[in-house]
Amino acid sequence: MTRRLGVISDLHMLNKYGLVPPKFRLAGGEEVDPTAKYQEYLWNCWLNFARGVPPLDVLVVNGDALHGKDRKQFGTEVTSADLTDQSKAFVYAMSLLRDKVKKLWILRGTGYHEELYEALEWAAVELDAEKWDRSRRTGFVLEGEWQGLKFNFTHHMTRGFLYKGTAASRTAMLASVAEAEGKANRADLIVRSHLHMKYIGKPNGKWVILTPGWTLLNPHAIKMLEYYRGQVLSDIGAIIISSEGKGPLTIDDETFRYDPFKDEVKKLG
Repeated sequence: MTRRLGVISDLHMLNKYGLVPPKFRLAGGEEVDPTAKYQEYLWNCWLNFARGVPPLDVLVVNGDALHGKDRKQFGTEVTSADLTDQSKAFVYAMSLLRDKVKKLWILRGTGYHEELYEALEWAAVELDAEKWDRSRRTGFVLEGEWQGLKFNFTHHMTRGFLYKGTAASRTAMLASVAEAEGKANRADLIVRSHLHMKYIGKPNGKWVILTPGWTLLNPHAIKMLEYYRGQVLSDIGAIIISSEGKGPLTIDDETFRYDPFKDEVKKLG
C-alpha cells in the first residue's frame, strides 16, 4: 500500500505577498491595492494544491505559517498585523484540505514571525493537529519514524550562500558528524525550510529536502537579495513523499510546483 507524507512551509498568512484568502483582504482592496493581483494568483495556486493533493497519511507544516507584525517593514507588507487574524486565516486555508489528512504536525517557525506561539497553538487546536505532549500541539524539532525511515524536521536553516546544494551538503555533513559523536539521533531524511527555496538531494548519503514556500518575491527580499537572485532562489509549492514501505522513496516536487508571478510588460512610451 502506498503511503504519502506531504510537507508545506512558509505560508506567511496575511503577508501581502503570502497567502491572503479573499475573505481576509482589506475592504475595497481587491480593486485598488496593487498587490491584489499577486494575492489572487498565489491564492489560486493554493486552491489548486488543496483540491488536487491526494489523501495524505501525514502532513507536516514546517514553520512560519503566520507572518507576524512585520516590525522591520513597519507593517507595510501585511494585510493585518494581528496574529489572531493571521491564525484564523491559517485555519481557513488549511480547512480546504484538512479532511484529506490523517495526521497533521505543525512546527514553529521564527519568533520574529510567530512571536510567543499562542496564536499558532490556537490554530493547531482548531485544526486538531497532533499533540507534542500534554500541553502543546506545536514544537521546534520533529524527530520521527515513518515507513522505516527516520526523519528530522525543523524550520530554521542557515543562509548566506548562492548555490542551493551548498546548504544541503553542509547540513548532511554536520548531521553525520553529530550522529557519530552521539550528539544527535540518526536521520535518514532531513527537512529544512525558511529559505523559501526547493532542493532535493542526497549528499553524504542522507536525503536533504529544502522546501519551497508560499510567498512571492516582496520588496524586502528584492532589497536583500537583488531581484534576479531572489527570483532564481525563490520557489512556490509543496513536496509529496511516497513510500510502499520498501525500496526507494518517491519524492514529488513537480505536481504542486508553481511559477513566480510575472507582471505584464509595460509600454513606456
